Amino acid sequence: GQTTWFLADAQTGREVYDYNPIYGGTWTHGTGRITTGFDPEGIFVKEDGVDVFRAMRAKQRIIGHMGDTAIVRFTADNGDAYTSPAIGFGRDEDHDWEVVSRPLVADDIPCFETLRKLFQASIETNNPVYWC
Repeated sequence: GQTTWFLADAQTGREVYDYNPIYGGTWTHGTGRITTGFDPEGIFVKEDGVDVFRAMRAKQRIIGHMGDTAIVRFTADNGDAYTSPAIGFGRDEDHDWEVVSRPLVADDIPCFETLRKLFQASIETNNPVYWC
């Protein structure tokens, strides 16, 4: 029943990345003092820890390159935009992103099925599970 957030492809709804609260949703560290990520309040770009861009939905476009580094522009539905090198999500590709939320299910937790089998075997064989 716990709610979590995902960065999803806005065109297909496919959840591509999940929110990691341990890192505050920070995804990339761009050039020096710039960080990007997403959290329950949307996709963000921060300079020195201060929001300079935030949107629940944003287009990510590669508008050029600086050597091997892609120059990325995020544009929100309201027209707000931010451009900088090395701040995009995933490979250096164009994407339409949106932050979505839903309750967690067992399939969201990779080790869930393995743990379920371990505990079931423990019950069936009357052998306790010890954590070291």
